[in-house]
Formats: sequence, C-alpha cells, structure tokens
Amino acid sequence: MLRRVFTLNFLDSFVFGVTTLAIPLLMLERGIDLASIGIVFSLAPIAKLLVRLSSAALADAAGERWFYLLNGLANFSQSVAYIVSSSPFGFALGKAVDGARESFIWAVNRSSIMHQAPERAHFATASMVSGRALYFAFGSLSVGLLFNLGGYSSALVLCAAIGMAMAALSLQVKNTPHREKPSLSDFSLLGRGRRFYETAGALAVGSSFYMVIIYFLMPVFFKLSGFGEWEIGLIYAAYFLVFGSVMNFLSHHKVSSRTSAAVGALLFMVPLVGMAFLGNAFAPFLFLLMAVGDAHLGINWEEIIYLQASGAKKRSTEVALLHVPSSFAVFFLSAVSGFVASAYGFAPLFLFGAASLALFALWSVRLSGMK
Repeated sequence: MLRRVFTLNFLDSFVFGVTTLAIPLLMLERGIDLASIGIVFSLAPIAKLLVRLSSAALADAAGERWFYLLNGLANFSQSVAYIVSSSPFGFALGKAVDGARESFIWAVNRSSIMHQAPERAHFATASMVSGRALYFAFGSLSVGLLFNLGGYSSALVLCAAIGMAMAALSLQVKNTPHREKPSLSDFSLLGRGRRFYETAGALAVGSSFYMVIIYFLMPVFFKLSGFGEWEIGLIYAAYFLVFGSVMNFLSHHKVSSRTSAAVGALLFMVPLVGMAFLGNAFAPFLFLLMAVGDAHLGINWEEIIYLQASGAKKRSTEVALLHVPSSFAVFFLSAVSGFVASAYGFAPLFLFGAASLALFALWSVRLSGMK
C-alpha cells in the first residue's frame, strides 16, 4: 500500500507542478490583471481549509481510499475548468476545486504513512515530500515543453488524463478504516495544549509568505522580468529537483533540528533579500539557492507535525487542525499580495517572507526540544 500511496502523491504533485506554473501565466495571457489573480489564488486555501477538516474527520472513520479517489477526480475537474475559463470567475472555480484537491490528499497522506511505517514515520513522510518535489519539477518542466506544442491547454489536457488515471489507481489502495466516529468536539481548537497551539502558530508563520511567494508571486515575477515560458519552466524544475534531492538526502541522514533550521533560514533569507535589491539577472541563481534552504526547513516542518500528531488518536483530524491558522494566513496574504505587488513591487513581500522563514526556523527548534 505504501508504494501506491507514494505513487498517487507523486502524480498529484506532477499536476500541481503544471498548474502552479501554467495558471498565473495563462491568466496573464487571457488579460486578467495581477490584483485579480491574487484574489483568485486566495480561494484555494479557504477551500482547502473547509474541505480538509471534514475530509480528515471522515478519513479517520472510513479510511483513506475514498479521499485518494476524490483527489484524482478533483485533478481532472480543475484541469477542465482551467482549459475552458476566460474570466476570473472561471479560474476562481478551478482554484476552489484545486483547494479541495489538495485537502483530499493532505488529509490522509501523512496519516497513511504513520499507519504503514510507524517506526520511521518522520523520515518516511520527509521522503514522500522530497519525492513530491521531484515530480513537481517534472510538471513544471513539462509546461515549457508542451507550451510550444499547443499552449497551456496541451499541458492541462495531460493533467486531466493523469487525474482519471489517479482515480483508477486509488481504487487499489488498501482501505484502513479506524471506525472512529467523528464528533463536533473533534474540530474544537480549545483545550489542546501548549504544544498544539505553538505548532499551529509556527506552521502559520512558516507557510504564509512561503506559499504566496513560491506558488503565486515567483512565476509572475519571472514573467514580468522578461523570462519566457520555457525558461520559467526550467527554473522551477531546477528548483524542485534541488529541493527534492537535498531533502531526500537529509531524510536519510537524520540531520539535527538545529543544523537544518540554521542552514535553512540562512539559505532562504539571503536569496530573498538579494532578489529584493539585486537585478533580475541574478534572480534564477538566488532562487536555486533558496531551494537548498527550503529543503532544510522542510525537515523541521515534518518533524514538528510528527511530534504533535503521532500521539493523537485521530491523526488525520489533528494534522488538519494544525493547519487551520496557516490556511487563514495564506488566504489573507494571497488576497492582498497582488495589490501590494502592483503598487509597490515585489521587494516588500520578499523581505517579509525572509523574516517569516527566519522566525519559523527559530520556533521549530524550540518545538523540537519541547517535552
């Protein structure tokens, strides 16, 4: 089962790599302004939050198979929505489905691994994330390759076909229902302990600017800096190849929390600050340096989630609740970042992003040592 879980994650990440790169560029091509793109992108984290909580609770009761199936169908549906969309409303519908898609798979993938490999779950989930990064890179690279064949639509047709293949493969996943009936108390954020609240806060700090910068602003930044589709696809493919390779290495060598936090913060902050002040010619090289820092911080990310969720009775629900504050943070920043970038450029967002990742690094070290 673990092999099928990894395969479904990798295919999902390939589609995510395509849509992350193609959709903001496709929206620009179809005449939609940057501020509107930001508002459209803000819908995904809210859709993800609403669907993920219910999905996680149901997965703890009914098992994981059905959510892998829904993930495949959502990948197909969002691809079709993007192909036919010509207005912000159509893209907003696709982004809402994208948020649901992400919630379906992330509601169950970590808990699936915890059940299948409890003795090495922390590093197994890190391996899964590193593998997802590699397939994300392949998806990003395919945008540049397929753009010359039939524009963005050709890449999205491929994504729709992959979504249907994922739906078929998901039916072969061994279901492991735990018969834990969901209740309203499962969704309460009250009385969960100091570690829970600090972990949720650290995740919000670590993901808010990160998600907006990596998955929304950077493709637009490169496009407006004069890079073509092929070049942007190559840059993104290189980023996630580096990220996945480094994180895979770190997950097998059990690097310490302090080391990964220090290296990660330094190698993420410095390039972001550099992109805020240096010329566009340096941007691709600084972006690749960020990938190394990203991989180190990813180890801390998986560790603090594991430390909090491993002892929970309903792990899928616990992981989903930990991400509630971060979903709201990403929603807010996505909605306003388009306006900020239009009015003041990308530099303020890059500088705040550097500060937020440094704070996350310090906070994750504290959590890793908390008893």
